[in-house]
Amino acid sequence: MVDNPIIDAYSLYQTPLCCQLDNDTLEWTKKINFIKILEIYTKTYPNSNATLLKNFVVKFLHWIEIYLPKLFKPINMSPKVIFIGDIKHHEFLFLYFLSSLGCDICYMNPKEDIANLFPDIATYSTLYKCTTLYSAEVSIPEFIAATEKEQAISPSKPHMIFQSPPSNTANRKQSPVNAGELSYEQLAGLSNAVVMIKVYDEENKIMCGGSGVIIHSSGYILTNLHVVGGGHYYSVIYENDTQEYLTDKFIKYHQLYDLAIIKVDKNCAPLTLKTDDNLVRGQKIVAIGSPLGLFNSFSDGIVSGFRDIDNIPMIQFTAPISNGSSGGALLDMFGRLVGLITGGFDKGQNLNLAVPADKIYEFAQNFIEHSN
Repeated sequence: MVDNPIIDAYSLYQTPLCCQLDNDTLEWTKKINFIKILEIYTKTYPNSNATLLKNFVVKFLHWIEIYLPKLFKPINMSPKVIFIGDIKHHEFLFLYFLSSLGCDICYMNPKEDIANLFPDIATYSTLYKCTTLYSAEVSIPEFIAATEKEQAISPSKPHMIFQSPPSNTANRKQSPVNAGELSYEQLAGLSNAVVMIKVYDEENKIMCGGSGVIIHSSGYILTNLHVVGGGHYYSVIYENDTQEYLTDKFIKYHQLYDLAIIKVDKNCAPLTLKTDDNLVRGQKIVAIGSPLGLFNSFSDGIVSGFRDIDNIPMIQFTAPISNGSSGGALLDMFGRLVGLITGGFDKGQNLNLAVPADKIYEFAQNFIEHSN
């Protein structure tokens, strides 16, 4: 980690941590976030002795060994975890650990007795309260059941239910409808919510660069996984700000959608995500990004089609982009984020692609700050 000189990045990379995951980025994220869990534990329990810490680490490593192969070996799915009922503090930390690796976590707690336990978790968690009590018992199937052997050797592991990703995102919160279209000058002003990202390796050398979009005022930035994946840390440049912000906070990613979230310790107003699903071919759009390092370049075009690339729906658009635009914003004429710029075809002119807003919402719902 950047702000912790005690940790040697090369030694950490070489050190095995339980089961080896096939994806290098996920394996590295696993190690970084395990260290973060230990930091949270020591801050939360400052009077804990060495024996209690050792017991916590052994238990936590045991859970990693059991659950991570079940969740992340099928690399073509977005893992979901449901935890129901009373929860212990150690289990709560483990759910946070899974969330930091890209799992979508649903914790159902009828007692509401663990709210605001860990501030790091509360910053990007979404709380829903149910006002209706169901008289009949609700049964949720366990999609990946533990074997009898695992049950015998693991009586203390948390009881979790694994579920395949949903096929749609029903009941999504709608984007606000603006009174009218914005001018190009007004749209260009939204560049304050688009950043340039530089990616550094463990030797402090720049690996690559790209763009990012602010989706929450607390510093959460959406970008492409191919931009930040494999990076040791990142620098983020904001418009109208001479300071360069360094961070190693790699929060979450989705390999199939090529999406990732990093966090910077800076507050900034986010873009509004369009979620009303009525983007049409021929519609005017604008693109904001940093092609070839030209910070926050602005271009316009139209939606030219909708394509399935490797079974993933994408927006095809004509606004000019280049290397470095990846992770930038694709906006409609109302200033709403309709897609995240991903790339284009080198052998054609203005044949460019973006991840659509509904996939962004599926991936980053808990991080997206809605405007009223």
